[in-house]
Amino acid sequence: AALEGGSSFLARCAPGPGYEDQSALAALCVCVEYLTALEGDFWTQIRGAGLAYGAGVRADPVNRLLHFTLYRSADPVAALAAASKVVADYAAGAPFRPIDLDNARGSVASGLIEAEKTRSQALAASWRRHLLGHSPDRDATFLDAVANVDEPAVRAALQTYLAPLFAAPEASVTAISCPPAKVAAVAQDLARPGLAVETYDDVIHAFRPRYTSYKRLALAATLAALVAIVVVKKKRA
Repeated sequence: AALEGGSSFLARCAPGPGYEDQSALAALCVCVEYLTALEGDFWTQIRGAGLAYGAGVRADPVNRLLHFTLYRSADPVAALAAASKVVADYAAGAPFRPIDLDNARGSVASGLIEAEKTRSQALAASWRRHLLGHSPDRDATFLDAVANVDEPAVRAALQTYLAPLFAAPEASVTAISCPPAKVAAVAQDLARPGLAVETYDDVIHAFRPRYTSYKRLALAATLAALVAIVVVKKKRA
């Protein structure tokens, strides 16, 4: 069986901020919420254009990583290019929509509060903070940082973290699972000087131990389907 409807799945990761830089992390989270909101920029330019059913960005402050994913994409290269253009436009000075920026701040704060709305959830969150060696009031401080995020801070976070995620592929790792018939075209479209493009025609050979950290999404997406895997990363010196 091939992937459902010939769809492709993409995962890309690059360095991101950790919990120790709460101002930058808060600004990045607000920026991510702004871009990925329902009928926001990514929704209209990617899903609305029929390039993918879903596109997401997620900050992972524990591991200091930033992730971009595409779900059930008809054209992952075009969808990646559309997301890159959105980010590049804002990095170049395109104005943010004030109301949507306010909504993004509220959504980030609401999500944090919602995650600890019961005693058991609050206890589990407190235990995780303790295991990570973080301050007990880490999330309260983060909420204050979110409330103080303004447009210049959002743009700075976008330029510092999101722009390199899309515009500097040598600073990221990309994995795409796609139907075998598309692998050559995808690999060719993603090839750049200084980048190593690796292709695999089955899941078993693709998921060697040294790749599991950034191929996890592809494994979950493909399951037992017969697919091809394309990995793009910086060439070793």
